[in-house]
Amino acid sequence: MLGLFVVNFFLFRYFMKRYFLLGFCLFVSNLNSATWNLDANGSWNVNGNWAVPPLFPNGTDAIADFGTIITNNRTITLGQNLTVGTVTFNDNNNYLVTGANTLTFDVSAGNSILTINNGGGNGAHTISCPILLNDSLTIAQNSTNAAGFTLSGAISGSGSIIYNGSQRINFSTSNSYVGSTSLNNGSIFYNSSGAFPGGSTVNIGDGTGAANTTQLNINAGVATPAAFLANVNSDGRLIQGNNRVVRISGLQGSGQVQLNTPVVQLFEVGGGGGNTIFSGTILGGAAGGTFNGGGRLNKTGSSKLTLTGNTSTYTNRTFIGAASVINVQANNALGVTGSGTLSGVFVLSGGSLEIEGIGLNLDKYIGLNGNGVGSTGALRNISGINTIPNTIQIGWIDPLPISASDASIGVDLGSLTLSGSIIGSQALTKVGPGILIFSGASANTYSGNTTISEGTLQLNKTGVAAIVSPSIFINSTGTLQLDQGNQISNLSNLTIDGGTFNMNGFSEELQNLIFNSGTLLQAGGQLTLNGETAPLTMRDVSISGDLLFAGVTGDIIFDATNNGTGLISGNINLGGVLRGVDVGDGTSSIDLSIAGVISNGGITKNNLGTLELTGASAYTGATTVNSGSLLINGSLADGVVTINAPGFLGGTGVIGSGAGMLINNGSLSPATQSGVGTLTVNGSYSQGASGELLMNILSASNHDVLLVNTGTVSLGGNLTLDFLPNYVIQKGDIITLIDNSGGGGIAGQFSNISINNLDPDLTVNPNYTSNAFFLSFNFPETGNEFQAAASAAQATFFLTNQRHFILDRRLDRLRRVGRNWRVEDLDVEQEVEGFSFSESQNQLTASLSSVHSKSGSKCRKPPRTEWYTSPIGSLGSVANQKDQLGFKYWSGGVASGLDYAFNEQALGFFTAYERASVQQHSDAGNFLLDEFSVEIYGLSFLKSELFVQAILGGALNWYKMKRNASSTSFNGSVRGGSFDGLLGMGYDFQVHNLLITPEIGAQYLFSEIDKYQETGGQKAGLSYERQSLNSLEAIVSLRVAGVWGCSTKWIPQIRGMWQYQCLDTKSDLVFASVVLNQISRLQILGPTRNTFILAPSIRFESTVWSGEFIYDIQIGDGILAQYGYLGLGLQF
Repeated sequence: MLGLFVVNFFLFRYFMKRYFLLGFCLFVSNLNSATWNLDANGSWNVNGNWAVPPLFPNGTDAIADFGTIITNNRTITLGQNLTVGTVTFNDNNNYLVTGANTLTFDVSAGNSILTINNGGGNGAHTISCPILLNDSLTIAQNSTNAAGFTLSGAISGSGSIIYNGSQRINFSTSNSYVGSTSLNNGSIFYNSSGAFPGGSTVNIGDGTGAANTTQLNINAGVATPAAFLANVNSDGRLIQGNNRVVRISGLQGSGQVQLNTPVVQLFEVGGGGGNTIFSGTILGGAAGGTFNGGGRLNKTGSSKLTLTGNTSTYTNRTFIGAASVINVQANNALGVTGSGTLSGVFVLSGGSLEIEGIGLNLDKYIGLNGNGVGSTGALRNISGINTIPNTIQIGWIDPLPISASDASIGVDLGSLTLSGSIIGSQALTKVGPGILIFSGASANTYSGNTTISEGTLQLNKTGVAAIVSPSIFINSTGTLQLDQGNQISNLSNLTIDGGTFNMNGFSEELQNLIFNSGTLLQAGGQLTLNGETAPLTMRDVSISGDLLFAGVTGDIIFDATNNGTGLISGNINLGGVLRGVDVGDGTSSIDLSIAGVISNGGITKNNLGTLELTGASAYTGATTVNSGSLLINGSLADGVVTINAPGFLGGTGVIGSGAGMLINNGSLSPATQSGVGTLTVNGSYSQGASGELLMNILSASNHDVLLVNTGTVSLGGNLTLDFLPNYVIQKGDIITLIDNSGGGGIAGQFSNISINNLDPDLTVNPNYTSNAFFLSFNFPETGNEFQAAASAAQATFFLTNQRHFILDRRLDRLRRVGRNWRVEDLDVEQEVEGFSFSESQNQLTASLSSVHSKSGSKCRKPPRTEWYTSPIGSLGSVANQKDQLGFKYWSGGVASGLDYAFNEQALGFFTAYERASVQQHSDAGNFLLDEFSVEIYGLSFLKSELFVQAILGGALNWYKMKRNASSTSFNGSVRGGSFDGLLGMGYDFQVHNLLITPEIGAQYLFSEIDKYQETGGQKAGLSYERQSLNSLEAIVSLRVAGVWGCSTKWIPQIRGMWQYQCLDTKSDLVFASVVLNQISRLQILGPTRNTFILAPSIRFESTVWSGEFIYDIQIGDGILAQYGYLGLGLQF
């Protein structure tokens, strides 16, 4: 048993020691720093191949040291996936770490390290197995072996690569690690497309060393997917290997880029890296190259590359692709200067070359296609005053293939001067608000059209043409300015469509000018137009400078599209030929007006519009009007003026200076077809059988005149007389239409005379003398102009009388009511005071109240207050008197009022509306009178039965008149107003049941009628200013009334009244009559001097209601009038 225990104990110790040592060794192998200890090819993962400790390194932070043990080139193979933190090579012979398994770099802190030392020799070492970066890897390569250190295994993982060595390192396969690449020193060779992952950033140099201490050599073509962003710092240099295609996604930094020489290939800066700024130097290259071939620097992609460095000397062509931009901020940013096309800059359609700086002088040949990014210009000056002294080609061709297209040049701010030649076959458009200047002594020869869409294009070439385009267009916000004369080819056509052509005082010659809208500033410069079809076409625009038409043919054309008026105020030289002036017909009364002096030729007026000449023209050639209208409101020199049908000539100017000739075979009217004036012919006038003379007439002193001096007048054809609205013709008027008093006499007569708008009451007599043609007139008998207004004035008196009759009856009631209340008050007072009145007074009181007291206490007192309303109306006639027609009339309306009696006084208020219709005798006319009136009235007992009474009021009147004259009706309306008053007194006598009242009084009426003007027919017939009328009548009357009944009283009454007009001043109206042609004064007779009025009436009064009927008849000198009043009242 003891022996078994001892055996078991020793077995336990043996196995525990063995497996403990095995576990410890395995643990240490993951943490160790091991040195390769085999001078032969071998496997990494064999412990015996390593020394100190004799276990292979594998694990995070593990260190693998390949030292000087080997005596020849050796290969180390990874038999499994391995992990290390640090790898060091240090031997003169070459190590090759290879295998299909992956070498992972991983440390617990900081970066993994790969070091190639040269203490043990300068071997050319290589790692060709796959590498996985769990952390960033810092590489230090110090071996001076010319072959350098090589990483030919694919590198993946999340880490970055930092290279700090001073010697060569080769990246010889496509890698996919996602971190950046920082090359801080030494020579780095890019030996395989994708060696730096596509889309990553490669930092070349760290900016701390001397220039070119870090060089990235592109020794293999870079495919588009492998393009990386190159950040070339001040100590870095990117070198394009010979015959290598380089594509980078962006370029930035301040270092150097060297293009390959002499075998050139593509160097392309794409757009994947976004907008970048490169302030360094680009050098090398070779002249030539095409966009899709070799030997060029291409900028592609939708990003901007800004070049601010001023030391670039590369000689490649530079191409800027669609949507791409190169922004230049230094003179030498684009390489060699003073170059021709082989080292030029070429912008593809959709791309832009931008210039941004102050005082830049970009001496490069530049080819332009397209309108640039965002249509801002294929060549675009962002800011500053800059110059391009080299050739600009508008539209360029690349053989692989790129076709030429139109191009635009933009200037945002400042100015851009192009002092070289502009060549090409395509069109050029100026965009942007800034200034583009064509200058220098080299002619521009581009043959496409030129458009100034925005901003200003200044032409300042010396001795050569700045523009030879067949057509030039100036759009709404564009300006074309001359800084010297003769800048434009004389075969060019210029269209101004809203913009400005500033000739700046210089002269210029064009073929044709099409001036639709905008501004032409000549400032003294003469514009010569040599076109032979339509050298000038214009709309409603203004030309203030001189024009010379140099073609042997060619018309001036006015386009009426805008419906405005065109104006030429400068002088016109017709070039010694007869030129057509074709004027379109717009909505303006004058379509084209020429105020300048026209010389050297003649004109033919064509088309339907109106041409006006207001200047003192000096040409002596023919003037012909074929269609439309020609207005001579200036003067023409001696020459023949011919009007052909359907042409029209008018105006108030002068034709000829003594030997002129006006031949009318169309239509002629001084002034215009609707105005009046005098047209003077210093020469002769001849009107053919097809000619028509149109003469407008307003009055004897205001009418058309054809004044023919020095020459003869030959008449024929038609005369048309137009009497304009509101014309005035007087008796005895003589209207001279053709005046030849200073000429050689009038021969012939008009074959036909037409008269328009003349009142049929008038007759025109044409008269021919040896030196004049004039009109006289026959007038009708005196008409009835005054009658309507005179009748209206008299009707106003009648209506006022009617109101006073009504109110007189109201006052009669109030006297009776007041008397009854006064008697009652006296009785009460006698009983209360116990005071005995005198016998005479008692008798008077008894007498005055007898009617009331007959029924004793059973009869009620009449109410103090009564509200009443009633229809009112009248019917009457007035006989003819002297020069005033009589009339018949009727009226109707409604009246309402309220009155109140108290003791010895009474007051009342009355208002009425009434319409009267008046028909004059002899069917002379009629009118309606609407009257609204307001009256107040009152009375007071002075002593016993003696009373005074008064009426005061006024009315507003509206008259609507219609008057007949021959076959014409005249209409008018006018407002008026009146003020009336009545003051009277009377005495009441009681005889049984009768009350007899004599009265005297005076009635005054003031009436005013506003200014009046008739309309209708062909003229106005009657007018007068605002007038006032006065009337004062004395009144004597006697009334007899009775009272019967108690609870219902009946009160019949009859009144006789005599009125006498005693106002001596005239009451008259002042009239102006067109037909009579005189100012007349007409007296209004009013109600005549002697008028008798008889007015029976009856009234009833119940407990609440009252009513009355009044009938008045008025008889006077030729007057018979009847009035009716039916009233209804409410008493309380």
